[in-house]
Amino acid sequence: MPIHYPRFYACLHWLIAALIIVLFAMQYVRRLYGEDVHAIVREWHKSLGLLLIALIIARLVIRLVGTMPSRFPDPSRLRTFGAHLVHILLWVLMAIVPVLGVAFLFARGRGVNFFTALQIGPFTSGSAYWGDIAITLHRYGAYALMAFVALHVVAALYHRIILKDDLLRRMTLSRR
Repeated sequence: MPIHYPRFYACLHWLIAALIIVLFAMQYVRRLYGEDVHAIVREWHKSLGLLLIALIIARLVIRLVGTMPSRFPDPSRLRTFGAHLVHILLWVLMAIVPVLGVAFLFARGRGVNFFTALQIGPFTSGSAYWGDIAITLHRYGAYALMAFVALHVVAALYHRIILKDDLLRRMTLSRR
């Protein structure tokens, strides 16, 4: 069994993490400027959300077919259980939140434009009811995802600073 995660998998981890944070921040930054900037950022948010879905699928496939390191040996059963639970919730939320964003667009009778290169037309004429449900779940799911991302970061820093173990090194790009 390898000690580190494969380099490409680690790259996907950090790219997905950065993209999640950027997508979350975009929703607040876009409100600070005029309608023109708001519209541009909204379109970028949609395209980056689709990119996020593709990257998550790629990461999941690599995780399922690739050779991953064994679980980190932690003497605390509580920390091991907590880490496992947080990872499951991160995966579920990473999958569901962007899909709910796309569901919102389709429920409202809108298409999705991927960086102006690929246009996916609407499937329905739209429903304000289902659109409202999808966007509400998308929004609260994003808050939950950010909370678990923060918890994940705090736990990694706890391992690095307090416990001084090699947990964080398993996902770094450097192999030293």
